[in-house]
Amino acid sequence: MESILKKKSVGSGMVNLLNKFCMQNNIPSPVTHIYDVSENIPFERWLNKISYIDKKYGREGLGLEIAKYVNSSHIGVCAYIAENSETLGDYLNFFTKYTKIWYNYTDKSILSINNNIVISWDLATYYSAGFYIKETIISEELQVAIIYQRISQLLDIKNHIFIKLELSIPQPKNGFVAQSYS
Repeated sequence: MESILKKKSVGSGMVNLLNKFCMQNNIPSPVTHIYDVSENIPFERWLNKISYIDKKYGREGLGLEIAKYVNSSHIGVCAYIAENSETLGDYLNFFTKYTKIWYNYTDKSILSINNNIVISWDLATYYSAGFYIKETIISEELQVAIIYQRISQLLDIKNHIFIKLELSIPQPKNGFVAQSYS
C-alpha cells in the first residue's frame, strides 16, 4: 500500500509560490523543475522542499511568511472559479469540494455553529507518528494563512475575519491573527 506521503500532493502553483518566496528573500530555491500548470508533486517532496527552505530561512513563522505572496495563480483554476462566488457560503462550499486541486492533503469540512463558520480537517497520521513534524507545522501554518488571506481578499476585509483559531499544531510564535496579509 502506498503511503499518504506518496498519494497526497500539491499543485504546481504551490511549488511556484515556494519559488517566489525564495526569490523575494534571496534564498536558493529547491525548485529545480519548471512544473506544468496541471502537474502535482507528491506531498513528501513538498515537505522536503519546505524543510530545505526552513533551514535556509531560519526564522519562525515560515508558513505565514510564504502565504504573504499567494495569489490566484498559485491556487489555479480553483481560485478563479471561487472568485465568482456570490456569497461567503458559496465560496466555502466550493472551497471544501475543490481544495484538493491545489492542496490534496486532507478532506475539509465546514460547519455552521451559532452563526459561526467552522472549517476543519484532520492532521495526517504520519504527523501523529512523529514524522515530518516541523515541515507539517509549516505546511499547516501556510494552509491556514492562505485560507485566511483568500477569504480576506475575496471579501475585501482589512480587519480580522476569524473570531477564534484553534490549531492542532503549535501556535506560530509571530502571531497569526495579528499578521496583516495583503
